Amino acid sequence: MKKSISILEIMAKKYGSMDYADVVWGLELVNEPLSWNPNNFTLNKEWAQEATDAVRAKAANKNLMVIMHDSFVNPKQWIETGEALNGNATAETARFGMDRHLYQNQEDSDSELNQDQHIEKVCKWANTDLLGRDNKLPVIVGEFSAATNICAYPDYTTSAGDSCTVEGCQCSCNVWIEHWDQPLVQATRKFVEAQLDAFERGSKGWFMWSWKGPGAWGLQNAAKYGLIGEKVTDRKYPDQCHNYF
Repeated sequence: MKKSISILEIMAKKYGSMDYADVVWGLELVNEPLSWNPNNFTLNKEWAQEATDAVRAKAANKNLMVIMHDSFVNPKQWIETGEALNGNATAETARFGMDRHLYQNQEDSDSELNQDQHIEKVCKWANTDLLGRDNKLPVIVGEFSAATNICAYPDYTTSAGDSCTVEGCQCSCNVWIEHWDQPLVQATRKFVEAQLDAFERGSKGWFMWSWKGPGAWGLQNAAKYGLIGEKVTDRKYPDQCHNYF
């Protein structure tokens, strides 16, 4: 872990210089560290504080954000660490923040949801998995996807899973995105727009994983096939989360 910090110091000295101040917004200490055996969450928090202090000491750009992945625990459990590292900073001036990855295609329970249920879960994220734009511990959604394991029907209803028998039904995980019909496109765009609304409400920013990923995993595909508007603020389906925020 000491070796990791020494490497971060080299990175901070170069990319935290004023020469890169208009390009490099932040430096992430580590991506997706475990919080369970053989690692532990307390060790992660202690290391994050030590690494942040080291990066700040080497970076000439004092506006450089230092980001730590949340170790797969709720960012609320990092608030004390944030207070120690951000001191009296406001939400706007805090320079230590969290990276939160939010997917709905990684757990078995998510494959039991239809798209309306996926959207309901998304809307709750603003209050359950994020801290709000005004919190003194900034949270960035560093990874998310348009992909869910659903099937869409010609009548625009959806079901959970990866198979269906109704004529004209398509399942997102076994039909290439360029062949998606409008019901599947619409269901996916609703999900994407709900995510963006939740992230704009509850976080300081977001990044889709990834740019050129296949299917609904890529921002490039999302733009090309109508899963997202020409502008990220465009909404075909506004106020989907009005019951939650």
